[in-house]
Amino acid sequence: MIDDRPLLTRVLLIVWVAGTSTFTISVLMIPPTNGSLGPLWAVSVTGYVMTAWLWVHRRELPEH
Repeated sequence: MIDDRPLLTRVLLIVWVAGTSTFTISVLMIPPTNGSLGPLWAVSVTGYVMTAWLWVHRRELPEH
């Protein structure tokens, strides 16, 4: 059986980074008219922290 875990891990990381980056860029380009940027930045930082965590633990994916 072919082990697809390395490919799946790369795809997961790419999707996570793309989503977090898209969110961050949209916050930078279209800031909210009323309200605070703090919660939005917290979401961005959380996304990048989660990406780093996935990168560090990428070899620990469970088997099927």
